[in-house]
Amino acid sequence: MEGARVKMLDPPKDTLKSHELTVHGWDPLRTDAILVHGYMGGDGKVPMAVLRDAYRKNGRYNVFVLDWGALAKAPCYTAAVQNLRPVARCLAQLFGSLIHVRGRSDQSICVGHSLGAHVCGLTSNFLGYPLHRILALDPARPLIHSMPGMGKLDAGDAHSVVVLHTNAGFYGESGRIGDVDFCINGGRSQPFCSNSSNEALCSHLRSVCYLAESLDPEKARTAVPCARRCPTGARPGKRPGQPLAMGALTPMG
Repeated sequence: MEGARVKMLDPPKDTLKSHELTVHGWDPLRTDAILVHGYMGGDGKVPMAVLRDAYRKNGRYNVFVLDWGALAKAPCYTAAVQNLRPVARCLAQLFGSLIHVRGRSDQSICVGHSLGAHVCGLTSNFLGYPLHRILALDPARPLIHSMPGMGKLDAGDAHSVVVLHTNAGFYGESGRIGDVDFCINGGRSQPFCSNSSNEALCSHLRSVCYLAESLDPEKARTAVPCARRCPTGARPGKRPGQPLAMGALTPMG
C-alpha cells in the first residue's frame, strides 16, 4: 500500500469495507502501520516522510500517514496539545474500522513522533481497549503534564509500548513510560546533532531516523533498555543487561 493519506480535515467514515481498501493496494497479509507526526509536522515533511518511505521499502506493511498538520501549526503549540484528543478520537475510528475488516487487532500498529506518540496513546482510550503495539518516538514533554484532562502515553495503552528517547528532559519525556524504553546515546542529545544550530530539536527529530534505520535489516541495532529513566549526568558507558533489537524489531512482551 503506497502510503495512504488520512487527512484530519476530511470527515472520517463510520466504517470501511475491505474492497475500499484493496482498491488502494491494501493487503490483508501485511501489518497496518499508522504513522502520526508531531507539532509542525505533515504527511510529506521530513522526518516523517523518511519514515513513511522506510516502511514502504520494508514491504511488510500497509502504510497510512495521519496528516493533522492543520491542527498542529506554529506558533500555536498549546492549541496543538489541546487538539490531541479530537485527533485521537478520529484516529480511533480508523483503527476500529481496520480491526473490524480484519476481525483481529494484532495486525495494526500506531507509530507516533513527539505529540503524535500521545495521539497513539489517547487513541486506545477512545477505542476502549489497548492497541496491539505503539512505537513512540521521543514522546513530547512540554505542557503534557500541565494540561487538564490530558492523558499522556503510558504502558497500558497497548499490549506493547516501545519508546525511543533521544531528547529526554527538553522536547521529550525523560521517565520510563513504555514496556521497553531505550535511552539512545544517553537519551538526551545525539552525536549527529552536535553541530546543529538547534541541537535539542535535531536530537528530538533523530528518533524518527533511528526507527527508520531499524526497518532495514542491515542497519538494525541492539541496545539495553532503560530500567527507570534516562540518565541526567554524563552519557553512560556500556549498560548492564540483556540487549534487545531496538525499534521495529523489538520483541513483544
